[in-house]
Order: sequence, then structure tokens, then C-alpha cells
Amino acid sequence: MPTGHHKAIPYVDPLTIPRSSPAAKLMRADVRWFALGVVIAVVVNLHGIVHLTAMPSLIPGQLNAVLAPLGFVAVVLWLVSRIFVGQVLARADLTAVVAMTVGGALIAFVGLGGLPYSTGSTPQKLLRDVAFLGLIVGLAAMVTRALNQGPLNRRDFATGLLLTGGIMFPALGLVLFEAAYEGRHGGFLLTPTMMANASLLTVVIAYRCGVNRLLLMSGTPITAIVILESGTRAAFLLFAGFVAFVAARPIFRRSGLLVATSLLVVAAAAAVAAPILLEQLATAGPDAARVVSTSDLETGSIATRLIWAQQLLAELPKSGFIGGFGAGEAEALVGTLPHLDVLRFWFDYTILYPLVVAMVLWRTILGGRRFRDLPRDARWFAAYMVGSILLMTTHNPFQDVATTVLIVIACGVASAEGPVRLSAPVDSRS
Repeated sequence: MPTGHHKAIPYVDPLTIPRSSPAAKLMRADVRWFALGVVIAVVVNLHGIVHLTAMPSLIPGQLNAVLAPLGFVAVVLWLVSRIFVGQVLARADLTAVVAMTVGGALIAFVGLGGLPYSTGSTPQKLLRDVAFLGLIVGLAAMVTRALNQGPLNRRDFATGLLLTGGIMFPALGLVLFEAAYEGRHGGFLLTPTMMANASLLTVVIAYRCGVNRLLLMSGTPITAIVILESGTRAAFLLFAGFVAFVAARPIFRRSGLLVATSLLVVAAAAAVAAPILLEQLATAGPDAARVVSTSDLETGSIATRLIWAQQLLAELPKSGFIGGFGAGEAEALVGTLPHLDVLRFWFDYTILYPLVVAMVLWRTILGGRRFRDLPRDARWFAAYMVGSILLMTTHNPFQDVATTVLIVIACGVASAEGPVRLSAPVDSRS
């Protein structure tokens, strides 16, 4: 039985509903929400679909140059249409308009050499970042409105997303695609890190939307296999944290003292079990072993990220640590797209830019409420989402349409409390 801010909707046998009644229309709408989940899953896995059916030479991320601008245009038209049809903008819409205006102006100002130390900008990079900014803030407004004020049945939406994006595509990806990245699988996203993060986010969304337990229990093991086959350490840590949260959720709904005590017990148990688990994983195979390996701390991906961070941080004092060297300058300095989205945003567009993005995502997580008004378990999950986003930024998720879409949706359902229709009245006193 759902508890908290939202009232449960009683079950109605579909066979007893007249076809012309409002309830019948609602049932048909639920089918459309299921279909929307399927469509989102197809978009997320579009690179692999196109690679298999039309363009065998397609490289990872190649379609983002088309999908990001299209998404940007769609969300801008949606916001503009809301103004011109005379609808009152909700708080989420206003947040999106303000964030898009401030962020877009900042990108344009810095990108066009507005600061004296700006070393120049690459037009393609500037347009790319404008498109992704619009995609993030526009989707945040859409998701927040749909969940809190619109007709979205999030359980049916997440069911369609999980069946296709969390079970079907990941399973097929392990079969249809070879492990082309030093033994690591990239699946339908063609990139191991993106595949792992997308699978994890899909299961997280399904859990917070109250998807059928059997389906969730089917998708979770597949996600674990996908993450191990991808060899992605960040996703492995986040998956372990997610499983721990699910197991301890009844505790998280209790008092802070009980939560703290329980966390200490879990930490002690983990300290005992971790050496055994790590030893087993280390002998499981090269891709599975990678998720617990630190052998590349001096040479490899970890060392490379540290070197890139040092290079960028060494230049920031020239701007008084404000940043704003111009679109694409972080990439020009390190020679490639740094796997550090927050630092790249700061370096290219000043410290204000990542703060704008963070503000939009945080307000999406809260769902239009205040943090202290959230149920205890939702507060803990909000903290989990913040940590997840920070850790995922080491994989450039905000330069990939698939992970950008899933992150925003996951933020939107972070404060969810059960499989209820969020258009139900909200009782702020409960």
C-alpha cells in the first residue's frame, strides 16, 4: 500500500469499465505510457539498432550529433507552445526557462570570447553544448510536470522501459555484439561504460516506479551481468549501493539513529565479506575482474583521468578559478573529451555552468518539494542519486543522449514512494 504524500488509486477490473467512460480512456492512456517506455528504450539503444540494421560502420556516439539537436528543438518548442497557448507555466517550466536562458547566455558569452582570457571556441562544440543544455533542462521540466501534475502512470511507463531497455536489449547485446573493448562488452550502446550506466539507471527507474516484483527480479540479475561484462567500476559500485538500499529500505524509513546503527552493521559485514568477494571476482575473468581492479592507478584509465584533471586544474588559476576558456577548450588541452563532465563544464563555461545544471537536476530530484518534506527513504535515495550522477560524470554521460535521458528520468522518480499515479492529490501535511 503506497504511503506518504500520494493517495492510492483503487483497483478497478478493466472488464467492468464501459468503453466510453473516462476510466476506459485512462486505461488506453496507460497503454500509451507503456509504449512510451518502449520508445525511450529504443532511443537509448538506437546506436546498436542502426549498427546492426543499416550502418555497420557506425561508431559509438555518432548519432548524438543528430539526436541532441532534435531533442533540443523538441523541448524548446514544447516550452514555447505552453506560453503561446496561454497555459500557466508550472514551477518546473519556469525553472527550465530560467536555466536555459542563463545557461545559454553563459555558453554564448564565453563561447564567443566574452572573457579576456578566453582562448577561443570551436563552433561545433558550442552548438553541441547548447543542445545538451536544452535537452537536460527541457526534459527535467517535462518529467517533473508529468510526474507531479500530469497523467503519467509511471508504473506502466517503467514496465515498458524495463522489459525492453533493461531485459531485452541488454540480453541481446551480450549475444549479438562481440567484446570489442579489450574483452569488455559494449552491447547496443556500443560502449561498455554507457551500456553499464544505462542498464543500471533503467533498473533504478523501474524500482522507484513500483514495477512488478517478478519483472524487477528478472532485470536486476541481467543488469549485474551486464555491468560485470562491461568491466565498469563506477557502475559496479553504484549497483552495489542500489542493492544495499533496496535491502535496507525498511530501515531507511525509520529514525536517524536506527539508520546510523544499521549502516555501521552493514559496513562491518562488508569489511568481512569484501576480501572474499574481491578474490572471487578477480579470478572470474578479465572483464569481471576489472570492476574491482586498481592496477591501472598508475597506468590506464584511472591514471589518464587523473592526468587530465591535473592538466585542467593547472590552467584554472589563470582565470582566478572562475573558468570560461571557451567551448571545446578542455578537449583541446587534453587532446580528447575529458572523462570529467563537471570539470569540463567549469573549464569551458565558468563555475556557474555546472551549478546551473546541478540546480536543475536537484530540483528534479525533489519533484517540486522541499528536501525536509520528503519521506526518509526518499531523502536517502536523493543522496544516492547525487552520488550516482557525480560518479557517472567520469564517463561523460552528458555528452550522450541515452544516458542524459535516463539520468533526468531517474532524478524525476527519485522521490517516488510507490506504484501510484502521481497526478493524485498531494497532501502537504502528511
